[in-house]
Amino acid sequence: ENIVGLAVMIIVANVTGSLLEKSRLQAELAKQRESHTNALYRLSRDLSAAQDHNAVARIAAEHIDNEFGTDSVLLIADTENGLQIQINHVLPVSLHNIDLALAQGAFEKGEVRQQHPLSYYPLHGSSAVQGVLTILQTEALVRQSPEVNTFCHLIAQTLERFQLAAQAREANLQAETEALRNALLSSIS
Repeated sequence: ENIVGLAVMIIVANVTGSLLEKSRLQAELAKQRESHTNALYRLSRDLSAAQDHNAVARIAAEHIDNEFGTDSVLLIADTENGLQIQINHVLPVSLHNIDLALAQGAFEKGEVRQQHPLSYYPLHGSSAVQGVLTILQTEALVRQSPEVNTFCHLIAQTLERFQLAAQAREANLQAETEALRNALLSSIS
């Protein structure tokens, strides 16, 4: 009778211990998801307030440093599909050896390129690649690849918003120019 009672107690203790371990693991995963969601919210909020490309570059670098603990720099496509470094501060020493040819390759192919110690992440917009985010590789960054991709998508959407706003201004200017031209021609005739 004591042996059966002891066996039941051991089984109950093992089941309770495994359930406790699973609940601790679930709590840790929930904390990680909450932290990731908060980081994305902060990035999204700050990017929505950005007024120009330099602000986007600064915000991206700050958030990547805060979230992943590494340096980064934003390369934005110009009108000729070349990449321009967007910095409004001193480029970190760790990023002085940026390979612009490799970044251009990542931009043109739309694929992540890596050359130790840097990784080049293309910023995919809805219609085209908007630029390249160059990040100093760290072990933590490798483990958080989906989070980095989400950061890249948010940055690309902001850059695309700027591009679309510029196109809308240009279209509005052309429409106003055409209206003035037509008014001038009709007043002459």
